[in-house]
Amino acid sequence: MGLFKKNIETLKKYSPLLAEKIEKCEIVSQCEVIGSKNGNPTLKIGGYLYHSIYDPVYEGESIVRNFLKDKNFESHSSLIVIGMGLGYHVEEFLKSGIENVIVIERNCAILQSAFKACDLTYLLNHIKLFSLDSQDEEMVIEEIKSLCGDNPLIYCHPPLQRILSKEQYENIINKLTPFEYEDF
Repeated sequence: MGLFKKNIETLKKYSPLLAEKIEKCEIVSQCEVIGSKNGNPTLKIGGYLYHSIYDPVYEGESIVRNFLKDKNFESHSSLIVIGMGLGYHVEEFLKSGIENVIVIERNCAILQSAFKACDLTYLLNHIKLFSLDSQDEEMVIEEIKSLCGDNPLIYCHPPLQRILSKEQYENIINKLTPFEYEDF
């Protein structure tokens, strides 16, 4: 079984509608999987790297270590990760012991590229995955809010600030939390 099919079959157990959406998604030329210097795949979207071109695994470890070093995760109800890409940083969050991880990828084409490039079955079995590129965005946001509890910790993958417009980025944050984007 190919990577894409294996990932889709795993996702179907938890989110058949999202799996179908990813399967039917049109291939977008802006999403390109390329090899990093150490051989792991990395993702390039619209000319911007989503992960390190040198060592995306180390980058994921470093990002998570730095993000969590001054956070008391026990005081939060969940972790919302905005931006999955190929999942290097998401896997590191899981390795750190965080259990309630909700991942939002803005675009199904990015998920389709990731599903074709990497075995993500471990992640898919341990996270709740959502995409916001549909007409049902408000319904998806409400579902995420019902799963994340009243005090989620939100992590935004840094490349999103280059890939998404400032308005798109702020809009996601503002919908997920009662705080304004500027509060972050």
